[in-house]
Amino acid sequence: MTPDVSVIIAAYNAMPYVTKTVESLLRQTLGLDLLEIIAVDDGSTDGTGEELDRLAAHCPSMRVLHQPNSGGAAAPRNVALDLARGRYVFVLDADDYLGDEALARMVAVADEHRTDVVLGKMVGVGGRGVPQRMFRRNQYRTDVFNSDAFWAMNPTKLYRRELIERLGLRFDPSIVLGEDQPFVAMAYFNASAISILADYDYVYWVNRDDGQNMTKTVLDLESAYPSLEAMFSILASHVEPGPGRDRLAARLFEVETMNTFLARVAEEVDPARRERGFETCLLWLRQYYNEGVALLVPPFHRVCYHLIARGLSNEALTLLAIPRSDRGKPIITRTGRAYVALPFFGDSRVSVPDEAFDVTDRLLLRRSIGAVSWQPGGQLAIAFSVSVEGFAAEDVSARIVLRHRSGEHELSVPAEAALDTNPAALGQAAGVSAETAHLRAHLDPARLADGAALEHGRWDVWLQIGAGEAIRQFRPMGASVSSVRSHLEAGLCCPASGSAFVMTPYLTRDAGALALNVTPPARTLAPYVVLDPTVTPMPEPGVVAVGGKLALNNVPTDALWLRLEGKKSKPVSLSVDTTPDKAGPFRALIDARKAANGGPLPDGAWEVWLELYTSELRLRAPVPCTAEMPAIKWIRGAHKANMRVVPTRSGQLRIAVSAASLLRLIAQWFARRS
Repeated sequence: MTPDVSVIIAAYNAMPYVTKTVESLLRQTLGLDLLEIIAVDDGSTDGTGEELDRLAAHCPSMRVLHQPNSGGAAAPRNVALDLARGRYVFVLDADDYLGDEALARMVAVADEHRTDVVLGKMVGVGGRGVPQRMFRRNQYRTDVFNSDAFWAMNPTKLYRRELIERLGLRFDPSIVLGEDQPFVAMAYFNASAISILADYDYVYWVNRDDGQNMTKTVLDLESAYPSLEAMFSILASHVEPGPGRDRLAARLFEVETMNTFLARVAEEVDPARRERGFETCLLWLRQYYNEGVALLVPPFHRVCYHLIARGLSNEALTLLAIPRSDRGKPIITRTGRAYVALPFFGDSRVSVPDEAFDVTDRLLLRRSIGAVSWQPGGQLAIAFSVSVEGFAAEDVSARIVLRHRSGEHELSVPAEAALDTNPAALGQAAGVSAETAHLRAHLDPARLADGAALEHGRWDVWLQIGAGEAIRQFRPMGASVSSVRSHLEAGLCCPASGSAFVMTPYLTRDAGALALNVTPPARTLAPYVVLDPTVTPMPEPGVVAVGGKLALNNVPTDALWLRLEGKKSKPVSLSVDTTPDKAGPFRALIDARKAANGGPLPDGAWEVWLELYTSELRLRAPVPCTAEMPAIKWIRGAHKANMRVVPTRSGQLRIAVSAASLLRLIAQWFARRS
């Protein structure tokens, strides 16, 4: 029976980690009958080979081979690949392990979506950093141009074996450092499609206590060259020049060229070897580096590559001597732009253009909505926090910018700031120099457009953030979307000129970004109220209470009324007890003893409405009632009055008032007594 997956493991001195690695495979929900484990012991001297043999003795699906040490992971992986029989191959390092459902989930996705490479979300163990940017969401069919897969070049993935055999893919034994990257790149570029899965913890990357992870091993300059040369060559042969290639090349220049190759050039003590390293980098710059790539790499890299391209290797060494944590600071601003004040900034002798130091569009900036609420007086308050890398809170300013979706209208409102110098307030990464500015902007819808009504439609809310003299614009995001969303309520807006409108803040579904929906008022009051269908009798005779919740802010205190309408009498209006300008609960009393201008409510049937009445609006909604109440009796002058609560056929509250002669009631009483 052909297994679904062949897991290949190259192991060298991997104790005690290899035990957990294999045990994670034995727990796979895929089932051992569909799994093949091929482990190659590459001349271990710490008992790794013996442990693999012990584990295999209890697992018929596991096979162990032993060979003399080859000096790298490529040769033992190739031995395992030659023996693999599964429909898919999974490459697993001997110190990492899998989640129990990993292989079953990955195989199911590859089969369903017909993809050749599957990346599963990785989790760091013991403080080991792992790639994260590509695992924001599931992408079932994608490629290197429409995803961040190229930023995950480790081999720990599921590959369709037919792809491997068709391409003759194997790991290059001549490459000691980064031998996996050309293998992965070839698989990426030739795959029918790639799947990226972020819905489960698939692979656990372990940080070894002995520091012997291959990617953490310090090797010499020559070891850093072959893999990078192969990667540039593969990129050039598989991707046409243009933005797509520039993006992938920028990754190679940002990560491997700078952090791996040039780091070893800077550490080289032999001047001749060091100079050859710069010459090699210069060749790569001439072939693969251009303006498009330069725009995508950080300013430090741009400046360094500019110096190398001009043959200024000593100046480049000065730059490379700066610790990695300090390469993005200090930041200064000039003429609306932000720059990293690295060595040679503004140095006419070296003449590196200021654009190379420009960091305006790369500033590490965090922003978060704190609250969105209507204030007394009809203003919408938006509270938010901002931190900008390299800037104190007092140097951060902001404006709220409203942009109509049509693109034809834009309005802005300044924000007021308060200081909070706690760098952890927004969860900032360690080492980031930034203070958090807490700001609040007040939007007065009635005055935003110079007193005129706002254009109906949807308005996106943007933050225009200033740091020193530099300005950037961002769409604010909710730090806690659920808490912000629960407090978003509509508000009634009455401009000095033009018609009234309703403004409703909301968070967009795709990104949780704040936006405003401006609409004309509804034709009835029903969308803005939740009425309680229960009518409550009060202790006083002839009095009942109705209530509900108003879902509209900025309603004037004297604008909400109960309106009682009878067929034979003039309508009666009763005040409603509400919180001024605020949405929330309300209550109104119907006192039949003095409802009509202080006098008793006339006899008859009265239908009850809730009405919002202003100089521009008259909206109403029927007050509901679900159950009839027993008659309420009281003495009204020389009469006994009855008030009954009787719902109409449509479920509206109706109050029936009637009176009886007191003398007749007394006579009836004596008649019953005799």
